[in-house]
Amino acid sequence: MFNVAGGGGSVSSMESASLPPAATVRISDHAVAQYQQRVKPGLDLNAARAELEQLRAVAQIATSAPGWVNAVRQAPCYLLIGDAIVLPVLPDRNGWVATTCLIDRTITPARRQAKTARKASLGSARRAQRRARS
Repeated sequence: MFNVAGGGGSVSSMESASLPPAATVRISDHAVAQYQQRVKPGLDLNAARAELEQLRAVAQIATSAPGWVNAVRQAPCYLLIGDAIVLPVLPDRNGWVATTCLIDRTITPARRQAKTARKASLGSARRAQRRARS
């Protein structure tokens, strides 16, 4: 689980006071590009930025990343947009900036079963081709 500031989480008041309000976090060009590529490939970059800025208004700031985030370096805080979109937030000379956009690519049981069936089918077809050549 992760700690959310101002959302009933277990963040101390001192930690909470040093975290930026979600509305003040700037979104980097890289974060916009990653959002566009990973979440909304049909949007152009300007529309993706506008959408991310609208979502920022309902986002929460957390002091730790959700468990599915596999970060090499931990950020001081994270901008959480729902359960599946996370933007690591770092301080810079002009305040706080969201540096990239991470998404949860959880595979549902139905999708996992379909993927497994497709792999098995492809493997079976390859074996049949090898037997036909022999």
